[in-house]
Formats: sequence, structure tokens, C-alpha cells
Amino acid sequence: AAAEAGEPYAEYLWGTVLLRGIGVPKQATEGGTWLHKAAERNEPWALNNLGWMAENGDGASRDLAEALRWYRRGAEAGNVHSMESVASLRLLQTEQPGLHQPAEGLQWLAKAAERGLPEAVAWYASVLLYGLPGAAPADPVRARPWLEKAAALGEGRAIYDLGAALLAGAGGPADEKRGVVLLEQEAAHGNARAMWQLAWQSALGQGTARDGKRAEQWLERATALGYDDPGLILGSQADQGEVFRRSFTRGLSTLEKLAAAGDAFAGGLAARLYQQDGTGVKTDYARAVALARPAAAVGSTEAMRVLGWAYRLGWGVEADQAKAAEWWRRGAEAGNSYCMMWYSQMLFRGDGGKQDGAAAITWLERSGERGNAWAIRDLGRFYDEGARGLARDPNKAAYWKRKALAFDDQEARGWLIAHHLLE
Repeated sequence: AAAEAGEPYAEYLWGTVLLRGIGVPKQATEGGTWLHKAAERNEPWALNNLGWMAENGDGASRDLAEALRWYRRGAEAGNVHSMESVASLRLLQTEQPGLHQPAEGLQWLAKAAERGLPEAVAWYASVLLYGLPGAAPADPVRARPWLEKAAALGEGRAIYDLGAALLAGAGGPADEKRGVVLLEQEAAHGNARAMWQLAWQSALGQGTARDGKRAEQWLERATALGYDDPGLILGSQADQGEVFRRSFTRGLSTLEKLAAAGDAFAGGLAARLYQQDGTGVKTDYARAVALARPAAAVGSTEAMRVLGWAYRLGWGVEADQAKAAEWWRRGAEAGNSYCMMWYSQMLFRGDGGKQDGAAAITWLERSGERGNAWAIRDLGRFYDEGARGLARDPNKAAYWKRKALAFDDQEARGWLIAHHLLE
């Protein structure tokens, strides 16, 4: 009734009710009409929702240029979410010519942050901390107060970034102990980037006691969650900002010195960095193998997985599938879920030895029970489809699909819903 009487905010609300089907049958076209009426009166939330509709193709054709037009109007009308959406399109979208304009995006992001939108505060702080090519150089000194503000608002991204800044001394004095506390806080919420950084700190003994076993446990947890690329964590810091580059270089140098003194985990972690692209270290397969051999000999499962890949693909050594399987078997027996998963694949195919499907499933299930995301997804699919010589087993498939929900696996969610096992 209020909408029909011409009240703009009510027009927006009624349009949204119809658009989303909240308490009434969904009527997207009619909902859009009411939103347009409110937009004609410059109602900020109506302008924002029309931008959202155009961006996502919900109730309208997907049109990012049209979305930008609506969002900008909403931003100019004072809608802080519209400000962040303009920033997102201008900073992140590159699929349409002319849409990517970082300078304007950064201006709107700063305005949204100044208005106190938590996610905008965290994002703006991150841009200042690391810099943004084509828009802003790194400015850690300005970033620090924004990071503190966003962390106080509970933004996990900022808590991680603040911890990293404190560890590196970016933008102010270093405080390694507080940095580690913040990273542990994020790791407790499942942040795999924080787990990777904690592994790095534990290996180096910075902000916490040097403890190779603890470092290996942190890496195992991150890997099990499906995050297995140190380039996404350590390399991102090495590539963004001089302070982080220096910190990373010093850390790698320390790792190599510790490895030379017989520290198994330091050798294993350094070997990983030299073996994988994008870690902030120039790939050097021969160096990776040289570091991994002595570390694996005294128990580093990270070094064992490095040697598995080296022999599997001929990275720094002559390819030898039997040796690849042997190193992954040793890593599996030492408890590394990643080695368990890859050893199971070798057994399935008979690469480097005798094919053994029963042993392969045993190792894959052990990996899955340790929370390894890849193993869990494979087991759900294998038992659903009857793949790899297994009999189809809906109960076991459901067991593993439920475990996959921990990784926000939408395929698993859809399967469970389709089988009436999840609402």
C-alpha cells in the first residue's frame, strides 16, 4: 500500500519482495518495475539493486556496463554498498573494454572504507599494504591504521594482512609475537593462507619457537583443505611490496642455512619453494632435489613429496616411476595425506609397480579421513559412479559427499540435495 501511495523506500522494498519471492510468488519483471519507479526518485537501495540485477542477470539481462551505471548512481546517492560495487567493477573486471579503470575504482573504495563498510575497510587496507598495479603503489604506513580498524571489525582478510605486516615490519615496528597470535586466530577459522604463514614462521622460529614438526602439521592442514600452492601465500608477499620482498628473501636464506645445518623441515620447505612455480623463488629443480634428499632421509614428509614429484616428472633427476611411488609411499606411511593421495593414484594405475586397486582405495580413504580435500572428492565420485573397480555404494558416496561440504563443495551439496539427504 505504501508503494502504491508513491513512497520511494516502500517501492524499493515491494519491488525486492516481488523480485525475490519473499512471502509471495516470485515476479521478477513486476519487481523490476517497482525498483525502477523507486530509482526514478533516486532511492539509493533501489539503484543498488538494479545494479545487482544487471551484474548477475537476475530479473534482467547480464550487462556489466549497465550495472556500473546503476551502481554509480547508487554510490552518488550515498549507498555505501554501491560504492564498493563500483570499486569492484572498476578494479577487478577486465572482460569488457573500458570497464577496468583502477583509479576511479580506488576512489570509490576509499569512500566506502571511510564510511565504515567493514569489507571495504579490509580491502582498502590490503590495497594500501601491497599496492595495486596501475592504481596505487604500496603504502604500508597508511595501511597500518586501516588494518587495525578492519581487524577490530572482525574482518578475517585484515586480521591475516595485519599479522603478515607485523611479522615483516611493514608500515611500522615489527611485532612477531602479535603477528603469530593473529595468524593463529585466522587459522582457527580455517584460513589456509594463515596456516601456510604459520608453517613458515615455525620453520624459521620467528614469533614462535622453531619447531619443524609443528610447521609440517600446519602445512598438512592447509594442504588437506585444498590449498597446496605456496605461491598464493608466500609468493604473493614476495611480489607485492619491497618490505615483503626483503622479509621473504631473508626468510629463504635462513631456511637454507638451517637446512645446511641438518634441519629436516627447513630443507623440505625450501625444496618446495624451488620446485613450484610462482613462489617468489626462481624454479630450480636441481636445487630442490639437493635440498630434499638429506631432509627426506631424516623424516621430512614435505621433502618426500618433493622427491616423488621429481621422479614422477623428471624434475632435476631422470624420471623413474618406481622411485616416485617409493617416495610417496614413504611419505604416506609417515602420515602425509598428500603423499597418501598420490601414492593411491600410482597404485590404481600400476605406475612404478604392480597395480593394486584394494591398496589404492585403502590409502585414498586414509587420506580422506585425514581431511584431504582431493581424496574426499575422489572417494565421493568413485563410490557414486562405481569407478576404479568399486561397486556403487550410495551410503559410502553420501559419507564422503558430506565430508566435502567442509570445503564448500557445491557439487557435493547438489548431489546430497538431489538424493534427499540435505535440504
